[in-house]
Amino acid sequence: MITPETWDFPPPPSTLVSDSVSVEDASCFIKTHHFNSLVSVTLPDCVQVPEHIKTLLTADCEFYQVKQLPLAELVKPDFVNAFVKRGKLLALSSNARCDVEDSFMFSKEGNLKLSVQPETYQTLGLEGQTISSKTSTTHVITINVGDACFLSSKKHYDRVSSRLQSTGLAFDTILMWTPHDDRVCPSSIAEYFQTRAGLQVKLCAPQSTTVHKYSTRIPDLNSNKPDQVLEWIGALALDCDMDKIDIDSTCSDMELPSTVILWNGLYSSHQIHIVFQSLVAFIKDRPSVPWVSMNVQGFFNTTSCPGQQHYTVIIDHQLECTIHKVTCR
Repeated sequence: MITPETWDFPPPPSTLVSDSVSVEDASCFIKTHHFNSLVSVTLPDCVQVPEHIKTLLTADCEFYQVKQLPLAELVKPDFVNAFVKRGKLLALSSNARCDVEDSFMFSKEGNLKLSVQPETYQTLGLEGQTISSKTSTTHVITINVGDACFLSSKKHYDRVSSRLQSTGLAFDTILMWTPHDDRVCPSSIAEYFQTRAGLQVKLCAPQSTTVHKYSTRIPDLNSNKPDQVLEWIGALALDCDMDKIDIDSTCSDMELPSTVILWNGLYSSHQIHIVFQSLVAFIKDRPSVPWVSMNVQGFFNTTSCPGQQHYTVIIDHQLECTIHKVTCR
C-alpha cells in the first residue's frame, strides 16, 4: 500500500484586497473588527521602542477563561442588567470550530450569536439563518440580549431562556467586560460567575514578544507589490533570514534595524484603535522611519465572518494609510 503524502496539501485559497484610505477611514474600519487575537506592530529603522508602545496591549488587558459556561447564564435578567446594560461584553467559545462544531460569540452591542450544527438547531427550535458550503451546513441564530424588549415578562424571552436551559448548551469561553462606569472593576464579571453561577474562572494575561533585526533592507512601498511588502512583514515577525526576501529597498545600499512587537490575547476594537492612534503619533515624531504597520488577526472560530480574515494597516509619512485585507476560506 502506498503511503499518502498527508503533509503535501496546497495552501487554502485566499484573497487579498488593498485600499488606500485616510487616517479617519482606517479608524472607522478598525472599529468594525471586534474580536482580535493576534496583533503585531512593525517599526522599520527602529530599535529603541517607546515603553508606552511596548505595553499598549499588555497593561490592563487581562481577560478571563470560563470553563463550560452555560449560555442560559448570559440571558438571565440579573446578568443582563449588571453586565450587558452597564458595560461592553466580548465573549466567544474558545475550543470550537464554527464550521463543524457548535460555537457562539457575544458582541459588545449585546448580540448573542450561535453557530450550530443541524442536530442542535432542530433541538433548540429557535429561528436562524442557514449557511451551506460544499462540506458542511451550519445555522446561525442571533439573539439581541441588549434589546429593551428582551424582558423576562415577554414571550420571546421566555422561549429563548427555556430552550437554552433545556438543551444545556455550554462552552469553554474567553471573555472580557468593560464597564461604562470607571469606578466599577472589570473583574466583577469573574466574581459573578464564580459566586453566583459556581463556575470555574481563570484570569489570563496577554503574551508579548519582541523581535529585533539589526540589518534589514526596508521595502519601498512604491516599488514593491503589496504581497511582497506583506511577505517581508511576515518574515520579520517570524524572525526569518531576511536576506532571502527579495524586495526593492528604500535605501538600496544600506541595511537598517527593524523591530516587531507581537501581542496575543483577547482584544476589542477599542484597544486596537488605541494602538493605531499611537502609531500615527509615532511616525509623526520620527522623520527617519519610512513607514509603520499593524497586522491584526481575529479568531478562526468566530461566526462574525465567513472566512478567516486578518488585515494589515500601513501608515506612511504623509499619514496616508493602506489597508490590506486577507481572507482565507
